[in-house]
Amino acid sequence: MAVGFMLAHPYGFTRVMSSFRWPRYFVNGKDINDWVGPPSNSDGSTKSVTINPDTTCGNDWVCEHRWRQIKNMVIFRNVVDGQPFSNWWDNGSNQVAFGRGNKGFIVFNNDDW
Repeated sequence: MAVGFMLAHPYGFTRVMSSFRWPRYFVNGKDINDWVGPPSNSDGSTKSVTINPDTTCGNDWVCEHRWRQIKNMVIFRNVVDGQPFSNWWDNGSNQVAFGRGNKGFIVFNNDDW
């Protein structure tokens, strides 16, 4: 949701990053595998990103930039580029909405009821 907000809002320079999975292992509230870097081969070189038949990434890469929601928000950002930020609305809790001129309007709802 944060990436979607970033891509919808006109402020700043945006960059969509992707990540990788690591074997999380918590002991006394600390992930003892927090030192793990990107997926690597036995010689220490970084593994290539592979694309699975369902278009997800393999080799323990996550590739958030390929997710439908993120790709669609990049399209939204390109469509509303240069349009003013307008019509802010929020419910004082976990819902916000705003426009981007006359080309786009977005709503975020993080309420669970």
